[in-house]
Amino acid sequence: MKQIFLYVATMLGGGLLTYIGERWFGAEWLFGLLTVALFGLFLEGWKCWGTSGGGLVIVTAFLLLTLDSIFFVQYWAVFICSLLMAVLLMPHYRKHRDGVAASVIFVGLNMLSALEFIPSELMLWLIVLATGAGSLIGFRFKFPLVKASFAALFSISAFFLLFFQLFDGSPLLTVLAFLTVAIFIVSMYRLNRSATA
Repeated sequence: MKQIFLYVATMLGGGLLTYIGERWFGAEWLFGLLTVALFGLFLEGWKCWGTSGGGLVIVTAFLLLTLDSIFFVQYWAVFICSLLMAVLLMPHYRKHRDGVAASVIFVGLNMLSALEFIPSELMLWLIVLATGAGSLIGFRFKFPLVKASFAALFSISAFFLLFFQLFDGSPLLTVLAFLTVAIFIVSMYRLNRSATA
């Protein structure tokens, strides 16, 4: 029961911070830091009452969306608050590797997407590389949550990369995109096969 209360209270708190933060102009930093503090409180409760890796990933993703909504186009603020969330996650890695690793990779993706100076085409390449690397980490270290989450995200991002390169990219970049995706898929297959052998 405490677990359910913890997740519901955190989600409601994040939703309330989003609602107020979007309407109170000039106080974005306050609400961003309150979101990070809420995440820290959630982690303390999570450590005591329930250590579901899936629950941690869902709350992390939800609070990252909260940060993105509060700051809207203030990318450096999103980057800094996301970094603070990653720092809060690190002490929990030793006991809860799978859930924390997945959450840290999600935070890293949010930080990557906050780098506004990167052109969108290059950003898509970086997201494919990051999600592919995340799924390889999941396969290599036998983290089922990391493996499932980032294999799915890799599939989606790789599809869009190949689609855009095929119809809008140069022939050299198209071949490079197909080779990159193929290397990741073969690596995932081999790591999965060696894990089940």
